[in-house]
Amino acid sequence: MKKLLLSLFILPTLVQADDLSHTWSHTDTLQTVAIDAKNQHYQGHLKFSALPEHMVSFGWQDSDQQQHVLLHTQQQEVPIYWSVPHNATHLWLKQSQASSQTIQAQLTLKIHTIYPQTDICHHAQPQSAVLQNLQQQLNTQPLAEHAQILNLFWQRIAAQSTPITEPINAQSMRLVYLWRGAKNNVRMIGGASNNHDWLQRLPNSDVWYKEYVVPHDYRGSYVFAVDIPHLQNDGMDGCDRQQAQESRAQRLAILGHLHTDPYNPNTLMASKTTTQRNESVFDAASESHPNTDTVVSSHVQTHVLHSSVLNNQRRISIYQPPNAANTNNLPTLIFLDGESYTESIDVPRLLDEWILTGRIAPVQAIFVHNPSAQARNQELPPNANYVHMIETELLPFLHTHLHTPMSAQNTAIIGSSFGGLAAANLGLSLPRHFSHVVSLSGSFWWQAKHQLPHDKPFVLQRIQHHPPTTLKWFLSANSDETGRNQAGILETTQEVYHSLKIQQQDVIFQQYSGGHNYVVWKKALLDALLHFYPAQNQNISK
Repeated sequence: MKKLLLSLFILPTLVQADDLSHTWSHTDTLQTVAIDAKNQHYQGHLKFSALPEHMVSFGWQDSDQQQHVLLHTQQQEVPIYWSVPHNATHLWLKQSQASSQTIQAQLTLKIHTIYPQTDICHHAQPQSAVLQNLQQQLNTQPLAEHAQILNLFWQRIAAQSTPITEPINAQSMRLVYLWRGAKNNVRMIGGASNNHDWLQRLPNSDVWYKEYVVPHDYRGSYVFAVDIPHLQNDGMDGCDRQQAQESRAQRLAILGHLHTDPYNPNTLMASKTTTQRNESVFDAASESHPNTDTVVSSHVQTHVLHSSVLNNQRRISIYQPPNAANTNNLPTLIFLDGESYTESIDVPRLLDEWILTGRIAPVQAIFVHNPSAQARNQELPPNANYVHMIETELLPFLHTHLHTPMSAQNTAIIGSSFGGLAAANLGLSLPRHFSHVVSLSGSFWWQAKHQLPHDKPFVLQRIQHHPPTTLKWFLSANSDETGRNQAGILETTQEVYHSLKIQQQDVIFQQYSGGHNYVVWKKALLDALLHFYPAQNQNISK
């Protein structure tokens, strides 16, 4: 029977002598702690003494003893963002199943006061024909008819799904994202920009909207943050608040109020029991999804790698393609951010589909998970210890666990965002172990602490001062990844591409219409594998 020790620490914004702390232990799988804070916002983290063997769920219980899930996790540390509902009575922690593992769980939360919001920004000037028509109806019809007008509007929206698309010309269309019935505010994460955009409320209605003009091949994912609490006692509200500088706590509060689009049936993940954030999906150029009747279940095994170099543990998932026993000399794909690639877009299933439909050659794949979000932010930006762990711990581990031996001449390192940055750095650092680098929206803007603001980004400097290698590169960036006050992912990826071309290295660059998300990276990943490992050439890459 598993034994779990749970410590709870709740810290006010200003540390005081009467800080609440509570420690207890249980031998069952469900544990609770009573809470009495109301009109408060919590930010902190849940940390385990070791990597949980099974999934852990964390949430709150209401006065009717109904349980509400805040998160599922298999990582060693996970951030918490939560505004306490008026009917919350307990926090709870639950293991998905019992095991022989004994670990301690520590929950540390900092309290932030929620200040009242009295005004809504009224700055609605919709360009959408649908919203203009609705606005005209509301302006010309008696107030007594508004409820019926709005109900009919939302019935039509439910029938057609969102976002609304309106053609503008041969190249562009208008996307209209909608939310119904927020009290104070709505923001959008993942819209056609690189910011957390505010939605505007149509006057005299329950309609909140945001419009974008995008190309016809636009793809992306998004979530709404609804009724975000006001944590800054700055006297600002309404439109002034939308223009004001936000504190870090205020910006992070967004993460505690996320919702998928109830009028869009398309999401990244079908399952609600996932450790990753689910998002609504819009894909104007979507490809077919795997057919569950024809895709054969592949073989995926998950192990735990104990690292003495980094003093932590991480999961390593190993994918073997269908009929792997009949294949030799398989190319090897190593994915960073393994938890996202296995859950957010289910790459093992995508590989099954692409292999069985004859699009790519059979491959074996390794998914390197992160111990925590904090560890990810420390490890993936270039550092010697992470490179050392990959070379001296991960690669030897794989040589003893893979069905087909790895070949240094046919091993790709793959990542996106910080993972794309890390993939490039690993390729440059360990060219004797890797033959291909796939960097999708790599964070090439990143600079090391010792660099000056006007210096070239770290990886760009490495390439320019690094002898040319035999690495084969696939780089991608997206239209919405431009920088605001400095060069962004799009601009710096283009610089990396041109630097590699100057050195006459084997490199391809693809730009996609969309933002910083796995919907675009799914398409970019397929293009990279089609380029390097097409089905008609199963022994060696291009």
